[in-house]
Amino acid sequence: PIVTIGSGIGSTIGQWLGLHAQHVTTLLGCGAAAGIAAVFNAPIAGVLFVMEILLRDFSLRTFTPIVIAAVVASASIQGILHDAAIFEVGTDFAQSEGEFRMAWIPAWIVLGLLCGFIGVVFIKALDASTKIYTKIPVPAWGRPAIGGLSLAILGILSLLVLGPGIPAFYGNGYPEITRLLDPSGYEMQDMGPLAGMLLLLLVLKLIGTCMTIGSGGAGGMFAPSLMMGALIGGTFGIGLEAFGLLEHGTPARFALVGMAAMVASVTHAPLTGILIVYELTQHYQIILPLMLAAVVATVTARWLCRDSIYSARLREAGIPLGPAGGLTLLTR
Repeated sequence: PIVTIGSGIGSTIGQWLGLHAQHVTTLLGCGAAAGIAAVFNAPIAGVLFVMEILLRDFSLRTFTPIVIAAVVASASIQGILHDAAIFEVGTDFAQSEGEFRMAWIPAWIVLGLLCGFIGVVFIKALDASTKIYTKIPVPAWGRPAIGGLSLAILGILSLLVLGPGIPAFYGNGYPEITRLLDPSGYEMQDMGPLAGMLLLLLVLKLIGTCMTIGSGGAGGMFAPSLMMGALIGGTFGIGLEAFGLLEHGTPARFALVGMAAMVASVTHAPLTGILIVYELTQHYQIILPLMLAAVVATVTARWLCRDSIYSARLREAGIPLGPAGGLTLLTR
């Protein structure tokens, strides 16, 4: 939602000022980048999201004002709220020297492949959900109500299986992500039932997000993707530990890497996936596996599905997609 809000503000200001369409588009990008920078405390990821996904334009003329907007927004929100990283990771989370040896690379690649595949499942499921709700013979304003009812039924079913309490797949998922990023949480758990619960939460989160957005309800893609990625990574780490390939507690690191890989898979934007997770945690030691898994996930997703979660609807509407330079040549 903050991308829509920020873009709307930027576009409206540009139109009020009577600017040329190109400058209005730049202000739209400024608003989107500023919104992401403020909400996620991630100015670099906000800039790259706009450059990779919204504008597809890396020219200095566009880059400069977007960077300024993101920096001002991030500095303003930090000055008001004094927020640190959204997901704090302790010093015990840091990798020991030499742990990123060549033998670890296959594990990060497999995790990237898993996130790439599940990202495509999410894209296809959301598209199918949207089409199903569109076919329901009710006014457009009634579809979100049906989606809310569907989500309520799913929540009741989850209570019957997982026990009382607010369903973990409701909301932005930040509490569950925080728990998954705590290495000590894995040391006190029976790994088998925990892996089963994480897989169930993954399915519930995927279905619940499709119900919410597919029916026309308000919701974003970043938070659900982050939670699903953490669930995939945590489950994968538990599986490696079951085969004696990991020390106890290290599934938390795979949960962190899975967050970046899933965002990259769903958006087809590896730089955004890498940097938003880095800025959310401010934990540089994990940057190498973030980079590898995010790129593998993006390549996998693009191979299996032509469109990202953002571009699929645009292509259906007949809106041309591609680099800005190509569109300029076609226009001329």
